[in-house]
Amino acid sequence: MFPLVLMVATPPVPASSPMQLLPLALVIPVIIFWIWMFRDMLNNGNLSDSAKSTWTVAFIFLNAFAAVFYYVYEYRSRRQ
Repeated sequence: MFPLVLMVATPPVPASSPMQLLPLALVIPVIIFWIWMFRDMLNNGNLSDSAKSTWTVAFIFLNAFAAVFYYVYEYRSRRQ
């Protein structure tokens, strides 16, 4: 009536497997970059309050993409 399912034992993956650390190695720098750009946007005296509000909404909804856009259009042009 019920199909017989055989359980195959798989060897445990070591806790420090490179495949487990790969997502962290990719995500943590993106989060740090996002925080860096967000803090810079908040402390940017050249932006008006409405521009800061717009960037804040973009940072919330677009996440890392907004951080990259902010870096290209605001941060780099201010640093040159």
